[in-house]
Amino acid sequence: MGRRLLILSLVVVILLAGCAMVTTKEVPGKVWIKVGQANIRSAATIESKIVITLKQGDKLKVLEKSRSWYKVRLSDKRIGWVHKSVVAPTKPRSK
Repeated sequence: MGRRLLILSLVVVILLAGCAMVTTKEVPGKVWIKVGQANIRSAATIESKIVITLKQGDKLKVLEKSRSWYKVRLSDKRIGWVHKSVVAPTKPRSK
């Protein structure tokens, strides 16, 4: 019985480690607005209320990813959602 518990524990640790690695790769720590203007929304849908409109080069902290949307923290600590198509993992060059 002790051996079964040890094997089960190892399997759980391996599975949890795998999940952590996938999550880390999926979500960048920060992103920058890469288009002229981008809407930050209250939910991860195009129909949801606009919280704020940001400009190119503004930086956001990514909290999580849901399909094609990033849940982000704004510089004033508000939370919102931005579509991945309007952000980049590196700061864009000024035009």
